[in-house]
Amino acid sequence: MNRPHRVVPLLFATLTLAACQPQATPAVPASTPTPTTVTAPDVTSEPAAPAEERLRGQLVVGKDGYGITLCGEQTQRITALSPAAESFVEAFLKQGPREFFVDAWGTAHTDTGRSLSRIELAYVDGPGCNEAPTPFVFKAHGTEPFWSLTASGGAMTFEQPDASAITVAFSGFAEQGDTRQAEVSSDNTTIAVTLTHTPCNDGMSDHLYAWTAQATINGKSWKGCAYSGE
Repeated sequence: MNRPHRVVPLLFATLTLAACQPQATPAVPASTPTPTTVTAPDVTSEPAAPAEERLRGQLVVGKDGYGITLCGEQTQRITALSPAAESFVEAFLKQGPREFFVDAWGTAHTDTGRSLSRIELAYVDGPGCNEAPTPFVFKAHGTEPFWSLTASGGAMTFEQPDASAITVAFSGFAEQGDTRQAEVSSDNTTIAVTLTHTPCNDGMSDHLYAWTAQATINGKSWKGCAYSGE
C-alpha cells in the first residue's frame, strides 16, 4: 500500500525562511528646499534739512547760550549759532551790550529751537522790528562823505546827498572765497563794487555789518560797510 508524501515540514520551512527575509526599506522622497526670503533694504530717505530763511529779531547772549525773539513773536527760544555767527557775535560783544537786534539767516523751525548760520547786521540803537523787511541783494554805505549803494530788483543804485542817483543794471556777483565783486557800465557810467566778508563798523553808530565794502564810481573810490539780503 502506498503511503502519502510528507510535505508539511517543507511548507513550514518555506514559510519560516520567508518570515526571516529582511523587509525592503521604503523609498523616502527627496526633501523640498525651503525657499529663502530676501528682505529688501530700507531705502527710506532722511527728511530734507529745513531751508534757510531770513530771520530778524532780538538776540540775547546768556551764560549758557543764546536765545532769540523773532519779529512778530512774543516767545524767546533757544538758538544755536554756527561758528561764523558766533564769531560775529563775539566781535559785537566788544561794544558791551548782550541783547541786540540781528538781521540774519538760518532756520526757524528745528527740533531744538532756532538756528542761525550767519548774521549780516547787529545793533542796539535802531528801528529793529519796527522796520519792515524788504528784498535786496546787498546794501552798502559809508560816511565822510555819506554815500550808499544798493542792489535789488536787477538794478544797482548809487546815491549821495544833494546829488542825482545813478542807476545801472545788476545781474549778480562773481564770488571767490570771502569776496564778492561786480562791475557794470552803462551810459558812460561805470560802477564797480567789492565786498569782503570782514565785520565792519561805520564809525558813527553801534551797527556792526558782516561785510567791508569798496565802491568805485567812474574812477572815484568810496569805502564803507555792507550787509547781504540773500
